Parts: sequence; C-alpha cells; structure tokens
Amino acid sequence: MMNNIEEHVKTYENYVLNYAKHPSEDLLYQCSELGKLLAFNEFSLEEVVSLHQACLRKFTHLLTAQQVINSFDLLTEVTVQQSLWLKREIELKANAQCQISKQLLIEKSLISSFPDVLIKLSTELNLVEKNEHFSRIFGNKIIKNKTDFFSLFEQASDISDLLIHIENSELRSSLKMNLISMNNEILPCKVTIILLKDINHINDGFLCIIRDLRDLLEASAQLESAHQMIHDVIEAMPVRIYWKDIKQRYLGCNSAYLEDLGLEQSHCILHKTSEQISASFFNNNLEQQVLKQNIPFHDAERQITLINKEQIFIKEIIHPLKDLKGDIYGIICFYENINELKEKDKENQRLSNNLNQSQRLESIGRLAGGIAHDFNNMLSVILGYTQLMERDRNIFAQEDKCIDYLGRISAAADKAKLLTEKLLTFSRKQILQPYSIELYAHIKKTITTYSSIIEEDIFISLEGEDKYYVLADANQLDQVILNLLVNARDAMIEKKSTEQKQINLSLNTSDDNKYVIFTMKDTGVGIPEDIKNQIFEPFFTTKRDIGTGLGLATVFGIVTQNKGEIIVNSELGIGTEFNIYWPLNPNVNTITTDAKQIYKDNEFNKEHATLLICIVEDEEPVRKLMESVIHCAGYTVMSFESGELLFDYLNDSQSAPALLISDVILPRGENGKDIAELFLRIYPESKVMFVSGYSNDILSKRGIILEGVTYLKKPFDIDNLLNMVKQLLSTNNAIA
Repeated sequence: MMNNIEEHVKTYENYVLNYAKHPSEDLLYQCSELGKLLAFNEFSLEEVVSLHQACLRKFTHLLTAQQVINSFDLLTEVTVQQSLWLKREIELKANAQCQISKQLLIEKSLISSFPDVLIKLSTELNLVEKNEHFSRIFGNKIIKNKTDFFSLFEQASDISDLLIHIENSELRSSLKMNLISMNNEILPCKVTIILLKDINHINDGFLCIIRDLRDLLEASAQLESAHQMIHDVIEAMPVRIYWKDIKQRYLGCNSAYLEDLGLEQSHCILHKTSEQISASFFNNNLEQQVLKQNIPFHDAERQITLINKEQIFIKEIIHPLKDLKGDIYGIICFYENINELKEKDKENQRLSNNLNQSQRLESIGRLAGGIAHDFNNMLSVILGYTQLMERDRNIFAQEDKCIDYLGRISAAADKAKLLTEKLLTFSRKQILQPYSIELYAHIKKTITTYSSIIEEDIFISLEGEDKYYVLADANQLDQVILNLLVNARDAMIEKKSTEQKQINLSLNTSDDNKYVIFTMKDTGVGIPEDIKNQIFEPFFTTKRDIGTGLGLATVFGIVTQNKGEIIVNSELGIGTEFNIYWPLNPNVNTITTDAKQIYKDNEFNKEHATLLICIVEDEEPVRKLMESVIHCAGYTVMSFESGELLFDYLNDSQSAPALLISDVILPRGENGKDIAELFLRIYPESKVMFVSGYSNDILSKRGIILEGVTYLKKPFDIDNLLNMVKQLLSTNNAIA
C-alpha cells in the first residue's frame, strides 16, 4: 500500500507543476480526484496542503511568479473540493450508520415478536440472535457450533440434509421433523431454513424458523375425529343421505344411498350429476327449486323405482347448504323408505275400523231390546188398522175415518222405517255424508227414537228451540247423542228409585257465535277427579260388566274429527255435565222438513212438463211408485227395467233427459254407476241421482264407490225424493 501512496504523491507533484505552467480544467479535475484518493488513504487536509507546499518549494526555481500564483489557485480549489467531498462522505456515513441502527432495531423487533421460534445463525452455525420462544422451549441452551445446533433435533441427519439442500439449490426450504425440548420432550415441528447473503451475494449466515406443530396436530386430530363422527352418524342414520354442489354434482353420500343406486364405492358418483349415474328417479327440478329460492323442502311423499326395479314410497327433505357468509354452495337431501309405515298405516286404519265396528256392535246390543219392542208396537198398529180396513167394507165411504186410519198406518210405518234405519246405521260401515242439519229438531227426533233404551223413571228435557244449523253426518250425531244418553242412564243406575233421575239437554251459542254448545247434564253419581282425564281413553270403563269403554272414546273422536271440543264438569253425588262445542255452519243451506210446504212446492207445475226424467229400476213396484210420484209433480217421466232399455229408447228419441234416476245394483251384470257414466258422455249437461237399499260397504265390496254424488236410500220418503229432484235440476253440476 505504501508504494501506491508514493506513486500518488509523485503524480500529484506532476499535476501541480503542469498546472502552474499550463492551467486547465482537466488538470484541476485530476488534482481534485487525486486529492480525494489521498484523503481516502487517510491523508488529512493539512497533509495535502503540506504536500502542495513541498511541491512549490521543490520547483520554485523552475517557476515564474505567475506560475507560483497559479499553483496556489490550484491548492485553493483542491482544498475546497476535498473539503466538500469529505463533508458529503461524513454525512453519507452518518446516514448509513443511522439506517443500519434502524434496521437492527427492526430486525430485533421482528425476531422478538415472531410467533414461532426464530434464531439467527452465523455461517458456522453460531447463535447470533434468538427470541423468547426459543427460551420457552430450549431454555438457556447455548449454541456455539454446528454440534450444539444439531443437538436440538432428534435426528441430526434431518437438519443436516436440509442445510445441504439449501446451500446447493435453494435459498429457503422446510421440513417436518422432531425436536428435543429442555425437558427431553419430543416435539413435532416444522423447520424452515433461510440462507442469508450480504450485498456481495456472499453467504452471511442462516435464519431458522421452528414452528411447534403440537396445537396444529391436536386440532387436526380433533377435526379428523369430528369428521369421523359425522361420517359414523350419517352412516348410522336409517335414511338415505346425499349432498351436492350448486351445479347438482355429488359431493358425498352414505352407504344406504349407494345401495339404492346399486353401487359400492362413493367415489363412483363424486363430481357427477344424477343423469350421469342413471339416478333419474330423483327430482332434479325440486333440487333446482331449493337452490334457486333458498327455501327448504319438507316431507314430500312419492313413489320411486330403484335401479333394481323395486318400487318404494319415500318421504324426502331437501335443505340448502350455506357457508359462513350465508351464501348457498349446495344442497343436502334426506329420504327414507316408508313402505313399512304405509303398511302400518293400513293396519292401523283396519284396527280403527274394527274398533269403530265394535262400538257399533255395542250400540246394536244396547238398541236391540228397545227397538224390537218399539218395532213390534209399530207392526201391531199397521197390521191392526190394515185388518180393520179390510173387514169394514164401507170404510172408503167414510172419508174422514179412512184418512185417519191411513195416517196412523203411515205414521207407524215412518217410525218403523226410522228404527230400521238406525239399526242398519250402527251395524254397517259407510261413507260420511255431512250436510246442514238443524240441531234442535234432530236431537228431538233422536231422543224419540232412542227413548226405549232409557229407563221409564228417568225424566228427559230439551231446552233451546232456536234454529242452530251445523255441518255434520247425521249418523255420527246420533252416535254422540246415543252414547251420552247411555252414559247418563248408567250413571244413575245406583241411585235409589225414590231419588229424582234427570237428563237435561240444552242448546246455546258460544260467546264468539262460532259454535253451538250442546249440553247434556245428568243427576248421576258423578266422576271422581282422579279419573276425569281418562274417561275418553278407549276401553277405559268404571262400569265393570256392563261397559266396554268405547262409548265416550267414540264421542271424543267424532267431536274432534268435526273440529269441535268437549268439556266435562262433574261433582261426586251431584251429577255430570258434558258441554260439546260444535262449529256452526256459516253457509246455511237447509232442506225444509215441513211436509205441507214440500207438497205445496212440488205441486203440479206446468214448467216441469218440459223436463224429461228417466228412471232405471229393476223392482217394478218401486219403479212404478217413483214414476207416479214424479209425474204427479208435473214432470215428464219414462221408466225402464234396465240400462239397455234406457239407451234403446234414447237412441230413437230426439229428447234430451234433464235427469237420470238409477238404482245402483241391477240384474244381468249392470250397475247404476256405469250407466250414469255412459249417460253423461251422451248428455253432459244432464244430472244423475242414485237410489239403493244396500249399505255403502256392500256397494264398495262390489267395486262401486259412491262419493260426491246424490244418493237416496231406500226406503225413501216421497217428499224427500221430490225435493232432491228439484234441487238437482236447479244446480249446475252433472252429479251433485
């Protein structure tokens, strides 16, 4: 280095001598740069000035006065330039030192605040810097060399291979390995080594990041356990489950669903649509609707055919799947095979029907004795007056007496018909036919019918003559009244004959005018408080040998079925009160039962003569009766023994019948329903009415279901017949 300085001094002397003789900008610049170079080699400003003065003394004898002046000018300029350069250099060094200090602070801050273990190592793997996480795991571990550093790891070869890999190929690399803590605990970690380089891209050490994986592995294990639990729950559920993305591609399913598809592995359906796996028995339109409207779909029942051609009934639920933001990313679908439930429903319905039939048979047993007694009385009246008229040859000359006898016979026949009708009602299965009923008149008539089953020492009263119209099936109403009457009668059996026995019935309107309150109050022994809540349970009875426990259960079922309510008030030794809330019919459409009014309404009417009514009835007496009754009301009537004769007549006739009245069961394989269907195809604007003496269960066994039709039961009242004809001809429906 000394030789270089001597060369710089000689060069500087030459520059001074040349500049003194021949001043120029180029020489001035070269002297300035040489002065910087000398300063860089630790020449102070005073030393440069002394060097310049020594040059002048050395060359004074060679220079003129002007040339000496020129050399001093050069010295001044060089001194100024060197001073400025030194100032800038000092400032730059100060700034650089400040930046270095800041960088060191930032580096220390980053190291200390880093969430994982972070250590800085030299190229020889000495510890340069560490954060507190290092001390937390490794304590006061001292790292002075490679051996100390490698001792941190369970397998030294792991970290050795990682370092070699970094030095040979990459600046950064990571590897999972186990470390040994200060407590000799094996810690699963992820180690990342970063190669550090200086400004000249020369290796300057390593940065080592150690991430403790214990919490992550524990969370992963918990997540895996949760996934396994969800999988086990889905597999264990007795329903089929599958889920899809927003494009209706499968994301997963359970084994039960795969079984329906005829597949064994779920990967066979992943990211495929139902069409792609031939699962066309599912409702893709319904899935699209749920995805589009973001509304779940519940409890839809339908029948599907599986891959193996098996047909099953299913109940399905489809729910949208949403992410944390509430956006839909797919759907999940559940469905279950409800074939067994369907079979159980059928069995339950069968048992329910049997239970109802048992109750009817119980009612028959209660009714039989009293009805037989009353029926014999009615037959006695009919036979007696008939024999009187046969023996009195002048009876027809005595008009008043004849009319009186005929009226007594008709009244007895009506009551006998009613008794027979009630007996059949309780012994057969039939379709409910609710219609508007005036409750007071119906209860009064029913009490008269069933009075024979009530003991003679029991007084029955009925209050409330206002007209209360309800929509109900008459036979169901009769069952309610009969069972409550029998229950009241049985409650008073234990009372002494000297005690007053009463059954008081009344009708009132509820406060909101939506219900009629039918109250039946007896003076029986009352119901103990501890069993009051059990009296409506099937087969629950306190009557020992005389009760089956079906009466009040039937009452409760009928009232509930008709959207009513029943409330019981009872006091031991005083009696029991049943309050039945039955909905009033808001659309009152009653049929008057006043015979005189009906007769007046159905008198011969000239307008009726233009309407043709056809009758099909195989029993000639009944056919002739209907023909005569309807003809007397002014209608044009044609009657036929069979449907074949009816259509033969219609083929030759130009008239279009306004109404067809047909018996249901006819000889030679004919039935009224088939005749009506053919008739309506020819005359779609006409009306149809059926008559039959068979019960609905007998008709249904023959494949004839009469629902939603006008149906008149035999024996019928002629006024009811005329009134139904009149109503049908005033309606717009083909089969009313």
